[in-house]
Amino acid sequence: MKQIIIILSLIITSLSYSAYTGFGYITEPKFTSPDKWSDFKTMHKVTDDISLLMSYEEFKKVVPQKEYYRDNDGVDDTVFCYEKVKDPFGNYARASFYFGKNMLMSSIFEYDTTVKEHKKMDAEIRKLYSKRKGYTKLQNAYASATFLYTSETLMYIKFVPDNDNYSSNTGKTVITIQETSALNIAKYLHEIQMLNRIGD
Repeated sequence: MKQIIIILSLIITSLSYSAYTGFGYITEPKFTSPDKWSDFKTMHKVTDDISLLMSYEEFKKVVPQKEYYRDNDGVDDTVFCYEKVKDPFGNYARASFYFGKNMLMSSIFEYDTTVKEHKKMDAEIRKLYSKRKGYTKLQNAYASATFLYTSETLMYIKFVPDNDNYSSNTGKTVITIQETSALNIAKYLHEIQMLNRIGD
């Protein structure tokens, strides 16, 4: 619990980092075609129903289930964690959502994966964007991490090994979608270049 609180506090103090809060892998992610998936550069889309900057009241209409964890009793500067939410690709995953000033500022989806599974996910996500215009794209092939952003929204995909042991074959794939800012871009650009190699 102490570790969870510390990690969630990092989201609140800086929206630039992904959270590793033990969210679970629900089913093996399968990615829909780009034509069927909500384009996250359009109107701050996270999923078909969830958009960045939406109010908590609007959010609860599309995610009505009760959260299994929240880090305070209010809505402002609050992280809400859910067991099962539809992710950007039509799969179900555990997810966390950060609200600041009653606006959704950050969405994080997390899956338990092996290195092989993560690399497949990362490759399929990059493939979805390979022919799309309007995105700035950066990849760290050694870490199998991808950073995509527009002037409004960013997406960051990376692998977090169990216990931060980069020789481990198991860990978590973390997909973060946030509002774009100069600070977020600078920190993610730095982080993706500093990630350690995964796998063989």
